[in-house]
Amino acid sequence: MVTELWVHESLRRQGIAHQLMAVAKEQAVLEHRRAIILETQSCNVGAISFYQQEGFEPIGIDSCCYSNCDLERREVRINMGYFPNFGITTADEKI
Repeated sequence: MVTELWVHESLRRQGIAHQLMAVAKEQAVLEHRRAIILETQSCNVGAISFYQQEGFEPIGIDSCCYSNCDLERREVRINMGYFPNFGITTADEKI
């Protein structure tokens, strides 16, 4: 689980976040974890884009994580997951 990923504004766009995420992915594989799970806010478009570039996909939302009015505020928690491939072929890939 990634609990925090933040790069100081003056150090952004230098590949640091990609390097940090690569370490997390490598560790997940070494520990035979089936997924890396994280959350971000729906209004954090930059983070969502970054995580998608890193291979994460949306796996759920929480419409009352931040307050009881999250939907009205248009700010919900988005859960995202990365699923390492351990060389397992799915039924779809066999076709």
